[in-house]
Amino acid sequence: MTNIFAEPSGKGEPWASNPPFDRRHLRAIEQALRTAWDMLHNNHSTARELSAEREERISHLLRDALNKIRERKTGGIRGYDCETFERPQVGAEIVTPDGKIRKPDIVFALSGAPRPGVSDGMSDGIYVECKIIQSGTKKNVAAYCRDGIHRFVEGSYAAWMREGMMVAYVRSSQSLPADLDKTLRTGTMKDHLASDGELRRCTLTVIDPRVYISVHRRDWPYPGGAQYPGPIEVRHLWLHV
Repeated sequence: MTNIFAEPSGKGEPWASNPPFDRRHLRAIEQALRTAWDMLHNNHSTARELSAEREERISHLLRDALNKIRERKTGGIRGYDCETFERPQVGAEIVTPDGKIRKPDIVFALSGAPRPGVSDGMSDGIYVECKIIQSGTKKNVAAYCRDGIHRFVEGSYAAWMREGMMVAYVRSSQSLPADLDKTLRTGTMKDHLASDGELRRCTLTVIDPRVYISVHRRDWPYPGGAQYPGPIEVRHLWLHV
C-alpha cells in the first residue's frame, strides 16, 4: 500500500501526528475482535442479544469478551495480552484538539510507557467507532459513513493518530467490500469524507471477515496553526449477526 505520509504537509513540514502503530499490534487487534465476536456469536444467550440489543450493549459484550482473551482466559491471540495491551475501554472520555469531550466506542491502548515519538500517551491508541447496519432502518451504510467515518476526518476521534477503526454490527445482507465501496464512491460522500473513494484490502491478515482500508485527508491544523495531523487510514471490519 502507498505510504500516505510520504509527502510533506502543504506548508512543507512533516505531518505532526503520532508515529504509525506497529503492524503486529494492529494485527493482534484485528484477530482479537474476530475471536471475541465468534465467542459471542457461538453462545446461544449472547447471540440473541447481538440480534436485538442496542449498539452500546453489544459493544460492552464485545469489550468483556476482548478482555477475557487479553487475560488468556479463553481464545488466546498472539500479541494480545496483558503485557502488551491495557484493558479495552468502552466510552472512555477523550479531549479533541479544540477542547471538546468525546467518547469513542472502544479504545485499544498499549501498556507501559508511551511509544517512541509520542509526547502524550493520553492521545495514543486505536480508537474504534461501532455502528449497527440494519435493513429497513436509518442505520444504513450512508449513516455508517456520514456519522461514523466522519468523526475520524474531523478530528473527534484519533486526532493525533494515523490509524482508526470502524466496526459494523451487520443485521442485513450487506457486506464488505461491495456495499461500502459503492457508497464511498458517490460524489457527495467523497467530499464529506475528504476521500479518494477508494477501498483497499488490508493485508495484515487473510482471515474472514476481511478488513478493508479507506484513506481520508485531514487538512485542519492543530492549535497554533503551525502543524497538521496529515491523512488517516480507517480500517473497516464488518461483523455479521
